[in-house]
Amino acid sequence: MNRVKNNKLLLAVLAVALFIPTVIAIINLNRAKVGPVDVTSIVSMKMSDLDGNTTVFDKDNQDTEKMIDMFVKMNAEATQVTTLPEALSAKPFYLVEMSNGSIEYKYKYYFDITGADTYYEDGDGKVFRISANAAAEFLATQYAASIYSGSNVPVLKISAGVTDVRPTAAKWAFKDAAGNLVDVDYTSKIIDQNAVYPVEGGMETSFSIAPDYLHVEINSDPSGDVLYNSDYENNAAFRFDGAAHANVKINAKWYHDDAREYEGEMSYSFSIEVSEAASFYLGTDKIESGSAVAVTGVNVKDPSAIEFSCEPAISYTPVFYTDGDFVRAIIPFASDSVTNVNGTSFKLTFKYGAVTQSLDLKVDYRDYQKNDAPTYDVSDAVAALYTDATKQAANDALGAIFAEGSAERYFEDAFIEAVDSPMSRFFGRIYTVNPGGVSYRQTGVEYKTGDGVTVANVAKGKVVYTGNLDVTGNVVVVEHGYGLKTLYAHLGSISVNVGDVVAQGAAIGTSGSTGFTNTAGVYVANFVGTVPISPYSMWADGVWRAFATPGN
Repeated sequence: MNRVKNNKLLLAVLAVALFIPTVIAIINLNRAKVGPVDVTSIVSMKMSDLDGNTTVFDKDNQDTEKMIDMFVKMNAEATQVTTLPEALSAKPFYLVEMSNGSIEYKYKYYFDITGADTYYEDGDGKVFRISANAAAEFLATQYAASIYSGSNVPVLKISAGVTDVRPTAAKWAFKDAAGNLVDVDYTSKIIDQNAVYPVEGGMETSFSIAPDYLHVEINSDPSGDVLYNSDYENNAAFRFDGAAHANVKINAKWYHDDAREYEGEMSYSFSIEVSEAASFYLGTDKIESGSAVAVTGVNVKDPSAIEFSCEPAISYTPVFYTDGDFVRAIIPFASDSVTNVNGTSFKLTFKYGAVTQSLDLKVDYRDYQKNDAPTYDVSDAVAALYTDATKQAANDALGAIFAEGSAERYFEDAFIEAVDSPMSRFFGRIYTVNPGGVSYRQTGVEYKTGDGVTVANVAKGKVVYTGNLDVTGNVVVVEHGYGLKTLYAHLGSISVNVGDVVAQGAAIGTSGSTGFTNTAGVYVANFVGTVPISPYSMWADGVWRAFATPGN
């Protein structure tokens, strides 16, 4: 019996003895992960700077070994502090990962440009303040480039779709905290072969930092004819007549200046494949205020790159959509875009690639008011449905719907009226609610029909919203394409669902008296984006014009 007990005791002792080294190893491993890093144990280091550039260092390379030693020493001499300064917590940082072959250590480094207020955070969230001397040693290296604004090497753009042309030769230097010029290692960005870039209509040379000297040479290929050979202005454009192939050489210089944080020189040699220049057309050259004009563009590959401006200014930026070989957009002119003036001239300017084209549009004033102060008489219960809170609820529900547009065009031409009934409220008029005295501008038209009359869809489109809101009552929104929408409100019933594609003339629902209304009928409003436009202009006898097609 004693022998059995002694054997059990011996087995227990042996088990503990065998377990102890494992426990010790685990403890040592955890200590290694959070404790000081031994410089002799690190075999590699990976560093990601503020620009996202990653560099790998290893002990087999004498030059990169110095960087490993520098960071290990930097950590060893740092002093632990309670927390990272609040001003640094939201700032970008250097991510450094050190490895001894089996364990990886991660650190975040927050460098102050002077080196005086620099910190690092280890994998356990402990924060250490780095000595100014250790930080200054790193700040003097080329790897600190992303900390300095002067290290941002100029980027060459030659068209809307070509925004980062790589040089064949480059030299760039920035000033560090001590005022010394440090060369940027740009080797990986240099190309030694002739790149070919597609451009549309021409070449627009533009540097992110304007050079002091810029020379451009353009030669036709294969003839070799000199098309351009002279000094050039930043942001200048060179147009081609039709499609072409050309070879380009560019030399740019940024001179030394004591007040600057940089200096350098870039050389480029590449070819361009030039496609036909873009052109833009208006569906009509004259509309009324409160209406919209349709725009067509040709030879446009990227509609999102079209830049638009208008003089006088309008508070709308058109969105262009691809339609086969064309791009299309609709531009609304709000009912108050002109006041008491006929024939106000608007200059619409479209910029794409090397093309800048201006088109003139005449906008006549239309007086939607008709009389001075129409009132909208409603019951107290109906008036209570029109408050800041209910209007905000409607905006919350419909705002995102109206801000989006469909790349598919459903409508074909003129719109029809939703019902064959007289109107009781009219687009563009300012009404004063009684009771309450709140004034508002009417964004659509309201028909007085009685209950249960079928409401027809005014143009083919896709149902993008159905619901019930205090202001609108039962409501349906139909997208006709390119951001052009129709809203139907105060419906008694709804007969469509979101996602349905509804033909022109098909039933949307029935008339009713739901929401903020004093009569049984239906409210119909057209919008381009969030801008209401006159339904009258969309009818066959209105001023609406379909999209223009070149040659028609």
